[in-house]
Amino acid sequence: MRPSRPQRAAPGGEWLPLTVTGDLSTDEKAGGTSVSSSTEKEVVHPGGIQIAGTSRDVFVVENEIDRAGRNGITLGGLSILDANGNDTGEIVGVLIVEEGPCDTTVTLHVPGTRPGDPGGRVVASGKLTNIQINRNRISNCGLCGIGPVGFFDLAQVFEVINIENLSITANTISKTVLRPLAARVQRTSIFGYAAICVPDVENLVLRDNNITDFGPQPGAQVCGVFILNGQMVEISRNRVIEGRDWNLTSSDEAPSGGGSRGGIVVLTVTPPAFTTPASLFTSLAAFGAENTPAVYEPGLPALRVEHNVVRVPLGEALEVFGFGPFSIVNNHLSCGGTAKAAGRPLAETVLILNLGTALEAAHPAGKFASVTNVEYVSFLKNVNRPFAGSPTGAVIFTNNICELEASVSERKCISSVTVFSLDDLIFANNQCWLDGPRETALMDAWVRAGSLQVISNRFQEGLGSPVVLSGFTLGHLNITMQNISTYCLIAKGISQPAIDTNNLVALSNKGICEALARQLHL
Repeated sequence: MRPSRPQRAAPGGEWLPLTVTGDLSTDEKAGGTSVSSSTEKEVVHPGGIQIAGTSRDVFVVENEIDRAGRNGITLGGLSILDANGNDTGEIVGVLIVEEGPCDTTVTLHVPGTRPGDPGGRVVASGKLTNIQINRNRISNCGLCGIGPVGFFDLAQVFEVINIENLSITANTISKTVLRPLAARVQRTSIFGYAAICVPDVENLVLRDNNITDFGPQPGAQVCGVFILNGQMVEISRNRVIEGRDWNLTSSDEAPSGGGSRGGIVVLTVTPPAFTTPASLFTSLAAFGAENTPAVYEPGLPALRVEHNVVRVPLGEALEVFGFGPFSIVNNHLSCGGTAKAAGRPLAETVLILNLGTALEAAHPAGKFASVTNVEYVSFLKNVNRPFAGSPTGAVIFTNNICELEASVSERKCISSVTVFSLDDLIFANNQCWLDGPRETALMDAWVRAGSLQVISNRFQEGLGSPVVLSGFTLGHLNITMQNISTYCLIAKGISQPAIDTNNLVALSNKGICEALARQLHL
């Protein structure tokens, strides 16, 4: 067996470019890229990898990124325009806005004007196209593991980092958003800081990622995954887990702010939009929808959330708003632990709102009145006219486990699971589980849709009345049957009486539930 050759202490200099070895040497002298807390302000390199606009056909594969001062992988770039709106050609990596000389907070806020030059303007440098980020290990980042170069103030300038065809798969991302966010951002931002943060994307695949421990402390105003705006999004087979709070022996109340907090948060999602508004289909759809042109391409999903495991101590495990078909199946969604926060949110484990309109709404009511209830058609027709020519707003929410554990945190909410749709909703074969002190929530699940099928679910709550109702279902057309609940399950129909049959209730009887419904005016 041939003896191995002794390795040199610094082999990098033999094959790395001089610019890289120079940067590494400078970084060593500056004390590295530590993001640990300190009483003195640290000079932290932004760190990581940046994919600047207008990059296309990029693979970022099998890298290890550790202790980046800001994002581990940064999406997009910035350009500087002069007072006349012309590109100055100046290359900009990131713009770091400091709050003060002794401040250690950080922000992704992009100033609308160039610092020190009121005449100049900062804009996104262009779209990213065909980006794949696969099998990387990212840890100990001051900001996002994967995130944008920054967020613009949309109230002042309509500017955003845009990406077409983005695949983020099989990455391990731990300990991100470790630096405290600027107070100004916490108070006013609608955006989310997250382990994976995507600003504006068309065709996103987020699959097989392992995301753990995000935020400077458990329950911080941080997400595991945050998508500002997406068109045709798939989120599948990911593990998004924040578990540090279980090992704490004491905990202060988590600060509240304007940013998002949760596991997977999708602020807006739709099917792909038409890029040629004057196409034959949009003209045809406009005729059928009383001159309302179609907005989104038919036959494509808005969102698929499948086979994920999500656990957070505060904020919804899954929060989604948008238009178009949603398929949310086979997920384990859990919230609650030891982190405390004030307030009573609408939902604590799952919040889904789909404003897509039913197909019947795309036709004049007079044509459809002969085959169905005029009141239902009128409701659909008037509730969302701008999107009547768009695809369905149907939601499938099936085979999910939804858990809320509030025994320690004593967190209060209106419901653990809230799902609303203006179209059809299938809510079936789910396990909804809630434990906590008395009146933790008004109800375990609150389900509302134009047409609704709530079938074969188990609504399970602890003793001591942590809820008033196990569930409340409401639809113009409502089938609620073959469910098992601990407390009362109330079903109501608007256009027609609800089909409320073969439901089993463990701790109440039908007479008590009917009396409770009258008392609550349900």
